[in-house]
Amino acid sequence: MSRWRLTLLALASALLSLPEEGHAAVIRTVCISGCVYTTLGAAITASSAGDGIEVMPGTYNEQVVVDRTLTIFGAPGGPRPVIANSAGGPTLEVTPGGAETTIRHLDIRALGEPASVRSALVATGAVTASDLALSAPEQCASLRAPTPSRVGPNVTASALSGSLYCVGVGFIAADVVTDVTVNAPQETGVVLAAAATLTDSTVTARQALGMSGGIARRSTHNGDTVGVRVSSYPRPAIISDSVVTAGNGVAVLVPSTGGLGSAVTLRNITAIGTVNGIQADVDSGGIDARNVIARGDAHDVAGSPATSSGCSGPCPAGPVTIGYSNFTTTDGPVDTTSVGHNQIGNPLLINPVLGWSQDFHIASANSPLIKAGTQDASDGPSDRDGVPHSDPPTIGAYEYTGPSAPPSGNAPPAASLGGGGTASTPGSGSRRPTISRLAETNTVFAVALRSTQLRGRTAAAPPKRGTTFSFGLDQAATVTIVITASAKCARTAIGTRRNLPCARTVARLTRRAHAGLNRLRFSGRIRGKPLKPADYDAVFAATSGGGTSDPRTLRFSIVRR
Repeated sequence: MSRWRLTLLALASALLSLPEEGHAAVIRTVCISGCVYTTLGAAITASSAGDGIEVMPGTYNEQVVVDRTLTIFGAPGGPRPVIANSAGGPTLEVTPGGAETTIRHLDIRALGEPASVRSALVATGAVTASDLALSAPEQCASLRAPTPSRVGPNVTASALSGSLYCVGVGFIAADVVTDVTVNAPQETGVVLAAAATLTDSTVTARQALGMSGGIARRSTHNGDTVGVRVSSYPRPAIISDSVVTAGNGVAVLVPSTGGLGSAVTLRNITAIGTVNGIQADVDSGGIDARNVIARGDAHDVAGSPATSSGCSGPCPAGPVTIGYSNFTTTDGPVDTTSVGHNQIGNPLLINPVLGWSQDFHIASANSPLIKAGTQDASDGPSDRDGVPHSDPPTIGAYEYTGPSAPPSGNAPPAASLGGGGTASTPGSGSRRPTISRLAETNTVFAVALRSTQLRGRTAAAPPKRGTTFSFGLDQAATVTIVITASAKCARTAIGTRRNLPCARTVARLTRRAHAGLNRLRFSGRIRGKPLKPADYDAVFAATSGGGTSDPRTLRFSIVRR
């Protein structure tokens, strides 16, 4: 073949590899049947960078690889489409070629044993992910892109077994995670590394949060053995405006690092552990604490003087410096005088008992915590609920907002919150309410024997069957929970007359709820009739005198006992 023909072929090949100039974005529809595309893989193959893929409700059993920049989303208004993989490898993987992909309103599941399927979502290309349900035996999400990814809002992640982590971020870039709910009873809930940021989230796990740097603000970390553990990387770690608990251990632990650790900064933390509240072990970077409530059955604040393999003989203790804080007992080398202004009085919290009913909001205007802290450059702008800090700030995770006034013409409620607080009433807010810390005790359950009341107040013990919804409010409000299931409706796919699934309302619950943490027992039985085994969505909205909140969604499945 002549040289000029070879040159022409090479030029043609190069031109074909270039994106089309002026390419108009196309949205392709994927559905179980009756559409041009019945799998996500086929739709991705047919798409160009910048296109969108709308996924109709249903279950798609496939492994999805995104190797070009796309927007992949579940059909608005319907239940999240399920993407499930049991063949091995991640269920949905975003490669470097798919950097800047957006995914939302999907239910991504890794099935099988941890040895065969480890991850629901893996991103080595930066991704923006919101309104997702992620579940896996071990890893729900692992973000490892060279540029920052964003996860949230309204993301839930559940890991049912394993020994690694449910959500891992910040391994390479400064990832941003906000408004996630993580449940990992047998492993670490969230691993936060580098300069990553975690905010407005709730993590319940064997070890709730593992940090090797980064910032965690306005979050709740309920651990079994450890609430937050900060490891040996020499990167600054800041935890602020958060609740940290450990049901069988230390709430905030900075272990021995052989001298590699940087000091851990704690600001406006409520740390409650059954062993110690906060603890810095030998030869660690130590803890610098301000505006902290610390309580532990053994000691509230501990600087361990034990030995370490990182040095010969006794090692220097990790220094704990604490000021403007509330605690009663210390152990080992703890510096309480350099900063000073500590207190030992009863903080007067609503229900400072570990467990499902815990509530560390301030119950009384007589609490010694109120405006007893100090301002600092590491402080966050607001408390755990997003309430702006007073000047000076209040000690602990929450500012005191006081009991809400009853609506005009109504008598104050007779009921009171535990610990001396006064119950608040709906309708008193001058701004739209905000729902936070949305969670449920069981994502899969059988129907209980008693029906769930359609109207009433929040608060109940956790059920043996069914589930318990929990949510936080920044003010008293009336909360509506709409339970929906998949159904057939009149909408049809483009180019076909086949009906597609959409959401069908099966129950509407209304509750008067107070500011702070609320719980609602849901049996799965309405007016004596059990809901059928299926997947459901529970959509929460709160209404007060200031308007209606943005909706928030939990997903659950009912099975036969």
